[in-house]
Amino acid sequence: RVIPELVAMLPKHKYTNGLDLGCGTGAFGRAFGSSVASLTGVDLSEKMLKKATAAKCYDALVQENVLDYLRNLSDRFDLVLAVEMLEYLPSVDELFHLVAGHLKKQGIFAFSIELPPAKETILSPNGRYLHARQEIQEKLLKNGLSILKEKKIQLRKEGRGMAEGLVIIAIPKM
Repeated sequence: RVIPELVAMLPKHKYTNGLDLGCGTGAFGRAFGSSVASLTGVDLSEKMLKKATAAKCYDALVQENVLDYLRNLSDRFDLVLAVEMLEYLPSVDELFHLVAGHLKKQGIFAFSIELPPAKETILSPNGRYLHARQEIQEKLLKNGLSILKEKKIQLRKEGRGMAEGLVIIAIPKM
């Protein structure tokens, strides 16, 4: 559910270069890859990258921890994506700092978060970190980014209910 929402929220134009952090099976590349002249996917899982390779929508695929990848990168992007990836990070501060440093002046950072039941970040019983919206906003601002658009959505089935989350488009503060 996240990818169609993000695609609908992204400004409609041709992006020069994009970075798909935690690209998984390549679902974003299949849905939006034709709108990005050059798209790189990064994922830690070899199995996921094999599926992303089969999608044939990435110009490069890298097997590496996304934080390590960003720390050693010099490129700048006009689109950075992180779909259902922040749930694997206990803190988003370093990710936001690194992404901000790799965004072009008019760049876009599009991502999703799963919301916690209360207003504080928690480690859920299923092992995912659920980041509070207030923390996300504070960490974005601290790292020179601001929210352009956001939408509350149902991310996926979770147990007997649905996992609630946000899809967020952030940009460098002007």
